[in-house]
Amino acid sequence: FSLHRAFLETLFSVVVLVYWHRTGTVAYVFSAGLWNTYVLIKYWSEIAILGLMLYILQSRFASAAAAGASTAGAEDRGQYQSIPNAEDGPRGSTAVIV
Repeated sequence: FSLHRAFLETLFSVVVLVYWHRTGTVAYVFSAGLWNTYVLIKYWSEIAILGLMLYILQSRFASAAAAGASTAGAEDRGQYQSIPNAEDGPRGSTAVIV
Protein backbone atom coordinates (compact mmCIF):
# COMPACT_ATOMS: atom_id res chain seq x y z
CA PHE A 1 0.00 0.00 0.00
CA SER A 2 2.84 2.38 0.74
CA LEU A 3 4.40 1.70 -2.64
CA HIS A 4 0.99 2.25 -4.22
CA ARG A 5 0.74 5.62 -2.52
CA ALA A 6 4.26 6.65 -3.54
CA PHE A 7 3.57 5.57 -7.12
CA LEU A 8 0.34 7.61 -7.15
CA GLU A 9 2.11 10.74 -5.89
CA THR A 10 4.91 10.35 -8.42
CA LEU A 11 2.49 9.73 -11.28
CA PHE A 12 0.43 12.80 -10.43
CA SER A 13 3.57 14.95 -10.22
CA VAL A 14 4.72 13.72 -13.64
CA VAL A 15 1.28 14.39 -15.14
CA VAL A 16 1.27 17.92 -13.74
CA LEU A 17 4.78 18.64 -15.05
CA VAL A 18 4.16 17.17 -18.51
CA TYR A 19 0.83 18.93 -18.95
CA TRP A 20 2.30 22.23 -17.72
CA HIS A 21 5.24 21.86 -20.12
CA ARG A 22 2.90 21.21 -23.07
CA THR A 23 0.23 23.84 -22.40
CA GLY A 24 1.75 26.31 -19.97
CA THR A 25 -1.14 25.80 -17.53
CA VAL A 26 -2.25 23.09 -15.13
CA ALA A 27 -5.96 23.88 -15.23
CA TYR A 28 -6.97 20.52 -16.75
CA VAL A 29 -4.99 18.52 -14.17
CA PHE A 30 -6.79 20.26 -11.32
CA SER A 31 -10.21 19.98 -12.95
CA ALA A 32 -13.01 18.46 -10.90
CA GLY A 33 -13.00 14.99 -12.46
CA LEU A 34 -9.27 14.31 -12.43
CA TRP A 35 -8.72 15.91 -9.03
CA ASN A 36 -11.61 13.99 -7.45
CA THR A 37 -10.22 10.71 -8.77
CA TYR A 38 -6.77 11.52 -7.42
CA VAL A 39 -8.09 12.49 -3.98
CA LEU A 40 -10.35 9.44 -3.82
CA ILE A 41 -7.49 7.04 -4.59
CA LYS A 42 -5.13 8.92 -2.26
CA TYR A 43 -7.39 8.85 0.79
CA TRP A 44 -8.62 5.29 0.31
CA SER A 45 -5.02 4.12 0.09
CA GLU A 46 -4.33 6.07 3.30
CA ILE A 47 -7.24 4.33 5.01
CA ALA A 48 -5.94 0.96 3.81
CA ILE A 49 -2.45 1.73 5.16
CA LEU A 50 -3.83 2.81 8.55
CA GLY A 51 -6.08 -0.26 8.72
CA LEU A 52 -3.13 -2.52 7.97
CA MET A 53 -1.03 -0.83 10.66
CA LEU A 54 -3.84 -1.18 13.19
CA TYR A 55 -4.23 -4.87 12.35
CA ILE A 56 -0.49 -5.49 12.74
CA LEU A 57 -0.33 -3.68 16.08
CA GLN A 58 -3.45 -5.41 17.38
CA SER A 59 -2.18 -8.86 16.43
CA ARG A 60 1.22 -8.23 18.03
CA PHE A 61 -0.30 -7.01 21.30
CA ALA A 62 -2.75 -9.91 21.35
CA SER A 63 -0.01 -12.50 20.77
CA ALA A 64 2.25 -10.87 23.39
CA ALA A 65 -0.58 -10.86 25.93
CA ALA A 66 -1.39 -14.50 25.21
CA ALA A 67 2.27 -15.48 25.61
CA GLY A 68 2.51 -13.54 28.88
CA ALA A 69 -0.62 -15.15 30.26
CA SER A 70 0.50 -18.68 29.43
CA THR A 71 3.88 -18.39 31.15
CA ALA A 72 2.70 -15.93 33.84
CA GLY A 73 6.05 -14.12 33.55
CA ALA A 74 8.01 -16.93 35.23
CA GLU A 75 11.08 -16.49 33.06
CA ASP A 76 11.15 -12.74 33.76
CA ARG A 77 11.38 -13.22 37.54
CA GLY A 78 14.29 -15.65 37.55
CA GLN A 79 16.81 -13.11 38.90
CA TYR A 80 14.59 -11.54 41.58
CA GLN A 81 13.81 -12.51 45.15
CA SER A 82 10.42 -11.92 46.67
CA ILE A 83 10.09 -9.10 49.20
CA PRO A 84 8.13 -9.95 52.34
CA ASN A 85 5.03 -7.96 53.21
CA ALA A 86 5.23 -5.45 56.07
CA GLU A 87 3.24 -7.68 58.42
CA ASP A 88 5.61 -10.61 57.80
CA GLY A 89 8.69 -8.76 59.13
CA PRO A 90 9.57 -7.97 62.76
CA ARG A 91 7.29 -5.43 64.44
CA GLY A 92 8.64 -1.96 65.11
CA SER A 93 11.83 -2.42 63.08
CA THR A 94 12.60 0.52 60.83
CA ALA A 95 16.14 -0.50 59.91
CA VAL A 96 16.97 -0.91 56.26
CA ILE A 97 18.89 -4.08 55.52
CA VAL A 98 21.18 -3.82 52.50
